[in-house]
Amino acid sequence: MSAELNGKVDAIFRRFKRFGYISNNLNVSDLIENADEDLFNKMRMPQHCLHHLLPPVHVVDKLREHGHHFTSPEYNTVIHKKSFILHSLYSFI
Repeated sequence: MSAELNGKVDAIFRRFKRFGYISNNLNVSDLIENADEDLFNKMRMPQHCLHHLLPPVHVVDKLREHGHHFTSPEYNTVIHKKSFILHSLYSFI
């Protein structure tokens, strides 16, 4: 989503809060990030239908803790860079 669209939706959420339709302040970017993190955590389970799309597990002693144990694939195109799997692998490291 563009920054302009995020601003418009955030303004709607602020109006909802002001008129009493919601009890806490919502933010579009926080909602999207939480949804992405939830889906990625569900994908990590072997019984999930999208689990086969994840790269193989990287089995090496690590010097520091990471958010997941998958290998980080290389990418070279903008379309590939914008895919949900790559975005999640690099965001939740």
